[in-house]
Formats: sequence, C-alpha cells, structure tokens
Amino acid sequence: MEHALRHHGPDDPALELQDILSTLVAEACEQLEQAKYEAQRAERKRRLLAFAKSTLTDAINECPAYLVGAFASEKRTHLTRAVWADLRPVLGKALSGAEAEDEVRQRVEEHVAQWRREQDRWWRPRAPSTARVLKGIRTAKAIVDTVNSTPELRQLADTAIQAVQIKLRQRREAKGPPSSPS
Repeated sequence: MEHALRHHGPDDPALELQDILSTLVAEACEQLEQAKYEAQRAERKRRLLAFAKSTLTDAINECPAYLVGAFASEKRTHLTRAVWADLRPVLGKALSGAEAEDEVRQRVEEHVAQWRREQDRWWRPRAPSTARVLKGIRTAKAIVDTVNSTPELRQLADTAIQAVQIKLRQRREAKGPPSSPS
C-alpha cells in the first residue's frame, strides 16, 4: 500500500485514492483465493495418493500368488512397497489434485498391469536345454534297444539322434556367438 500511495498526498481526490485502494484489495483477495485453491488441490492430491496406495494393494491382491506371494505374506508386503516406490513419484508428478478417483484407479491398474506383464515374462518356463533334449533322446533310444533289440529299430533311433543333433547345431549357429558385454 505504501508503495502504491507514495506519489499521492492528502490533497489528491478521494476517488483516485479509492480506486488505488480497491485495486490493491482486489489483488490481495485474488491472491488469497489462489492460495486457498492451491491448498485445497494439495490436500486433494494427498488424499488421491492415499487412495492410489489403497488401490495398488487391491490390484496386487488380484495378481496370482506365484507372482506376488501368498496373501499377507512378507513377499507380498515387500512387493507392494517396491511397486509403490516406483508408482508414487510418477503419480506425484502426474496428479494435480483435480482428477477423479476413477482416473487414479485406472492409472494404478495400468501400472500394475505393466509390471505384471514384465514379471510374467520372467516367470515363463524356459525352453529345455540341448543337454536335456539329447538325454531324453538317448533314454528313448535305450528303451527302444531294451524292448526290441532288432537292428532296424536301433538304426532308426541313431538316425533320429543324428537328425536332432544337426538341427540343434543349425539353430545354435543361426543365433550366432554370444556378444561380450562392453
């Protein structure tokens, strides 16, 4: 106020001073309203983050136990904390406090779905190793030799083993040698 009135004195017209003061009061009221609005949005954002954490727990509870651990297990608790540690900063930046709970729920469920896809890939059983395939073929050959010791069957089993070994070598050569990490 002092700054706005520094060039005016008691002899200035009252209407001019009244205009200056009403402008200052309006600006102060606007700043106060803006501060209230920001405080409300910050409080709403805090509540939305609490809601998101609750939704995260529910979404993780929908995942299979082999992936997240048994209900109320230590594995599930640690997993929930780890996923929340990843999700919270993302939501902290993305949420303004004006979103609906459904929007927040959808973001959380999408995050869990993405996490689950990444984890499910890791959990998928791997293809059997070459050694296990060859061991199985040799076992089958031994059974054939034991059950029916005719020379024709033995030759057929040897041919099958050679054909599989050739295919496996071709597949290994097609992949190329593993690259060394830099």
